[in-house]
This record gives sequence, C-alpha cells and structure tokens, in this order.
Amino acid sequence: FLHGGLFHLLLNSFSLRNVGPVIETLFGSAAFVFVYFCSGVLASLATLLLDKSPRSLGSSGCIFGLVGGFAAFLTGNKKAE
Repeated sequence: FLHGGLFHLLLNSFSLRNVGPVIETLFGSAAFVFVYFCSGVLASLATLLLDKSPRSLGSSGCIFGLVGGFAAFLTGNKKAE
C-alpha cells in the first residue's frame, strides 16, 4: 500500500481521517480492517488485470473500497419514507 508522492499521501490521509471514523463506527474495527485490506488488494489486482501497467500503488483503492462499502451500507439501510 504505497503512495505516489507527498500530495497522494496527504490526500489519502485526509480522506481516511474524514471517512474512517464514521465507517469504523458503523462496521466495527474488525470489519473496517477487513474491508480496507481487501479493497486494496482487489483494487491492485483489478488494475493489473485491466491496465497491464506495472504502476499500481493500491493505497487509493483502500479508500475507495471504504467509501464504496459506506455507500452500500447507506443504500441497503434506507428507512421507509
């Protein structure tokens, strides 16, 4: 889970700091870590299979996976109006 420079590291840190606590509260710590690491691995594999580029870092995939999990949670838990 590498970063492509200082700006990339800061942007990912900012994103994780903003969405991480909310998602961890909803999912619990174990599920948070599971989603985080699985998202990173799967994002790297998807990049490798679809892009054929050796330049995959994976750290943003973790963040996108958390946000995707959060979106799925919100979609699946809508209250009837």
